[in-house]
Amino acid sequence: MSKDLGTLPQAAHLLKIITEQDLMTSEIETLHPLVSALARSVKNGIAPTLDDLQKFLGLSLQEFQAVLESGVTIEQLIASARFNRVNPDIASNFPINPKAVGSYHFKLCEPKKSISAEAVRDMMIADGFPPARHEAGIAFARKYPREQLKRPIALLGSFARVRGGRFVVCLDGDGSERDLCLYRWGGGWDGRWGFLGAQQISAA
Repeated sequence: MSKDLGTLPQAAHLLKIITEQDLMTSEIETLHPLVSALARSVKNGIAPTLDDLQKFLGLSLQEFQAVLESGVTIEQLIASARFNRVNPDIASNFPINPKAVGSYHFKLCEPKKSISAEAVRDMMIADGFPPARHEAGIAFARKYPREQLKRPIALLGSFARVRGGRFVVCLDGDGSERDLCLYRWGGGWDGRWGFLGAQQISAA
């Protein structure tokens, strides 16, 4: 019987996530039957949704995790996120930095008021989740496609000079359609915007 070899690195990544928690022996013994039960429920198609599991565990629904794989181009990354509309200037001005490859924790910052890019950047850095770069933000959008439909999300961690202006990549939405677009860094951001923060927890 053939097996999907793509599951091997995924399984290794799951093991790496658990290892990074630095669990004690007693904590691993507690975790083992829980992971076994969850694996069986996934196999049987009855696993709880991520939102339901987060609510049960009392975790913040504003924190997320995603992986940016090595060996992909910005064009491939954008295509994998399946946006409905993409600004064509993004691929030519925002390449993937090899140092950005790895695993991330994300947190959405929502000031609910008009704020400058500098002010929200400083606030996010103080919170331990500096602004996400475009590569990590697109990986986030790929895993959590509905988040940008709730509010537009700015990725302030990287910018490029495009047609004479300083622009950042943003995740926007219109009804059920998802956009990958560019907005000017300066000029202020009104209260509808969210800002994606990212912690790179492991590198490739």
